[in-house]
Parts: sequence; C-alpha cells; structure tokens
Amino acid sequence: MPRATQMGTLPVRRRRFPTAAKRRLTDLMTREVVCTTVAITVRQVRAMLVDSTVGGIAVIDPLGRPIGVVSHTDLLARAHLGGDDGASIDAAMMPLAFTLEESAPLGHAAALMAIEGVHRIFVVDETGALVGAVTALDLVRQLAAEAGYLASEEDA
Repeated sequence: MPRATQMGTLPVRRRRFPTAAKRRLTDLMTREVVCTTVAITVRQVRAMLVDSTVGGIAVIDPLGRPIGVVSHTDLLARAHLGGDDGASIDAAMMPLAFTLEESAPLGHAAALMAIEGVHRIFVVDETGALVGAVTALDLVRQLAAEAGYLASEEDA
C-alpha cells in the first residue's frame, strides 16, 4: 500500500490581484490558438498536436467560427477503435465547441468547464469568430496567483 508523504509548505505571496469573479476572459485567454478546418486528415492533426504544446485543436468554419475540437483523447480513442488516419478530421473531432464571448467573466468559463466536463473554452468576438482560448490549467494558474502561490503576469 502506498504511503502518503508530507509535502513542504509553499511560500505564500500576499498580493492583491483582481479575483476571477472580476476578471474577464480577455484578461487570461491565449490569443494564439492552434486551429484547423475540416479539410485536414486525422494524420495531419496528430502531427499538429505532436508539434505543438496544446492538448486540443479548434476546428473552425470558413468564417473562423469554432465548430468543433479535436484532442489527444479523441485521437487515442480513434486509434484504439482502428480508425483510418487518412480520414477527414470531422470523423474524429467532437462536433461541438464550447464558446463564450470575450467579455464573459472567468467564473463563467470555470462553471461551463465543470458542468460540461471539458478542458477548454474557445473565446469568440461578437461575430462568433475565434479570438482566443482559456483552458482549465489557465484557470488553475489564476487561482494559484490569487492565493499568492504564483507570481501574476503583472509581476513579470
């Protein structure tokens, strides 16, 4: 039976950061989102995921609006089932993209991720075009910064 080990205490930096309830998606979102269209194969998307540091890629329509997402998990499931690597990515992607507008509070993104069981929310402008993404890890980092365990980007 594994034994629990006692972890050291993390230093706490007491600083005042805007809380997640007051911050907007534009404050935290990644603006350079890896994305593709359905005119790409499963093999090509797998290469994109290997070459990037992201866990999921937005699939967009010709107007730049998110229409789905493909993640490492989607590709692993497809490989396990013996799917064709030459097939279009629409055969492997989740044909639904959870989106919020730029002005939405971070708490709204956290709630949507928790309720839907997803790890990323795509941020869209007023026309529905993709302008960014917020991941669960982004929210965890924000929470740790608010608690004083991490420096905020403002300190850098």
